[in-house]
Amino acid sequence: MRHFLPLFLFAALLTPVQAEEGAKRDNQLTQAERDEGWKLLFNGVDLTGFGDPTRDGKWRVIAGVLTGTNGKGVLPTKGRYNHFTLSLDARIYDTGKRRGNSGIFIRSSGLLALRGRWPDGPEIQIDHGDGGFWTGSIWQKAKAKKVATKDREWFNMRIEAIGRVIRVWINGELVTRYDQPEKEIRSGPIAFQVHHKTDVVEFKNIKIRPMLNNAEKKPKHSGVWSRFRGQNGSGLAVGNDPLPDKIGPETNVEWKVPLASGHSSPVIHDDRVYVTAMEDRRLLTLALDARDGSVLWKAEAPYDTLEPIHRSGSYAQPSPATDGKHVVCLFGSTGLFCYNTNGKPLWDIPMGPFNDDFGAAASPFIVGDRVILNQDHDLDSFLMSIDLHTGEQIWKTNRPEFPRSYSTPIIWQNDGQQQIVVCGTLRIVGYDFETGKEVWSVGNVSRLNNMTPVVGRDNMLYVAAWAPGGDAGERIETYPFGEFAKKYDKNQNGSFEAGELPPKGPIGRRFRQLDRDKDGHITRTEYESMRQIFDSARNLVFALRPGGEGDITESHVVWQFSRLLPYVPSPLYYGDHLYMVKNGGIFSCLDAKTGDLLKHGRVSARGNYFSSPVAGDGKIYLVSERGEITVVRAGEDWQELSAASLGEDSYSTPAVVAGRIYLRTSGHLYCFSKAEPF
Repeated sequence: MRHFLPLFLFAALLTPVQAEEGAKRDNQLTQAERDEGWKLLFNGVDLTGFGDPTRDGKWRVIAGVLTGTNGKGVLPTKGRYNHFTLSLDARIYDTGKRRGNSGIFIRSSGLLALRGRWPDGPEIQIDHGDGGFWTGSIWQKAKAKKVATKDREWFNMRIEAIGRVIRVWINGELVTRYDQPEKEIRSGPIAFQVHHKTDVVEFKNIKIRPMLNNAEKKPKHSGVWSRFRGQNGSGLAVGNDPLPDKIGPETNVEWKVPLASGHSSPVIHDDRVYVTAMEDRRLLTLALDARDGSVLWKAEAPYDTLEPIHRSGSYAQPSPATDGKHVVCLFGSTGLFCYNTNGKPLWDIPMGPFNDDFGAAASPFIVGDRVILNQDHDLDSFLMSIDLHTGEQIWKTNRPEFPRSYSTPIIWQNDGQQQIVVCGTLRIVGYDFETGKEVWSVGNVSRLNNMTPVVGRDNMLYVAAWAPGGDAGERIETYPFGEFAKKYDKNQNGSFEAGELPPKGPIGRRFRQLDRDKDGHITRTEYESMRQIFDSARNLVFALRPGGEGDITESHVVWQFSRLLPYVPSPLYYGDHLYMVKNGGIFSCLDAKTGDLLKHGRVSARGNYFSSPVAGDGKIYLVSERGEITVVRAGEDWQELSAASLGEDSYSTPAVVAGRIYLRTSGHLYCFSKAEPF
């Protein structure tokens, strides 16, 4: 009868009135907890909400406390849970013969204690120290870092099972972290276990906050990364949460889910992740849950035909934009589509067809109740403002002098005005947000532009522009049309056809680009227009101070630098420094105030780069085309912290929100976060 002694002692300490008053105070939820999605698993009165106890253990409610005695007993909940946070108070008694070894099973199949078996899910130990797996350990999987409980003293335990990661806290201190294999993650009951006949284990204040796959209110995942490169295209992390020094296929992975192909970068609004994808020849917008990557909905964009794209491109290339109520996506010539956050179509605008062999890449973005979209192609380039709620055009500015470029614009608060900054062929232009009228421009830049500019905390504008043929000593030089035609216009019809030009020459290799109307002929006008662009183009990165109208190339450019320039990845302004990464893994840091080169060198990943760098918590994250990740400590004397390979190509830019890094590869979406240190 020794195992009943603790119950006797417990009863002797309290009068019936005291026990009743204590029970009333326990096993309740505050209104704030209800608002956050918590619910009680134990009412403090009876076993409502639980299934039948299995085997020969005994479970009773004594003075508002769920009490297990007599060993070999499992008490399962009727509800099944997959992703959740569980909080409870517990007390165990060391009877002298055995040291506990009771526990709480989660994510089991529900086949509880059949034929002499315990449940098959992970077991969180309730134990003073059986074989080192003391309270908070995952039995035979992960040991708690310390003995955190005392015999006969109440303690609080919190268990968080979200995605693969299971964490356990004792009295507010993290004691265990375990990454569960994906194939073992499932919904199952929470099962309370009393193990030995001499054990007594008690629970109260048992509450759970279900997430994701349960039909419960979901707590918000705070943070907004609303467009390509986040807040105003800056690439800077949202929030001050710590971020990992190393990420990899098995390192600091909170979750990983399969994802159909696409190059669009993820955008985030609280507990939702939005991406676009091409799956089974369907153009899709997807909403995923930020907690575990589960797909919440898919919306299909219909089309008749698909436009040409670059051999390394994608039909799901531009990134979505969201304000938390709307999701806006561009699928090239298929059109611009707007959905609500439940995937219901709200409006769409047909586009194109665009005259461009590489497809569309510049992304839409939302400012207040406007959608801003720029598309520069070989013909019919434009910038437009659209009513977010109705899809009606507010204004449209044609850009006929700007052939193909793929830069996504940003907003610049310039001299008291809100302006849209667009990087295009030979010129950077600032447009009035309300009217779409050109306010200022900077000339003598590259012949096409892929990079998004950034605004520093000093409100200076930083712009990088690079394209082949714009560097000193490597310029594309062409002859006047008449002189060139004497040699290559073989049929003497006053234009060039593809078979007339050397296929590896500067014109032959770019035949489709010069043939702006795509009729199979390069006319004198088309040739001379591109020849002028070749002659004028200059590759550089520069800083521009605010203010000024008209051509401000000479008056407002503070400094410029013409080396180490990327082709696709946008520059990153972080901590008064400007960072760039180019193909070959060449990483450089400039003084943002002066343009002086502070340090450059090669990182471990030396392939090509399409993803733009992002930063937070003193770290910069670089992702190569081959899915190789480099983490760099920011600063003028930057240092590489780690390198890893995901084993899949990557063309999109990560989103960094509330301590999580959302990174897309050719076949998956990852969520990385920093594991709490033990």
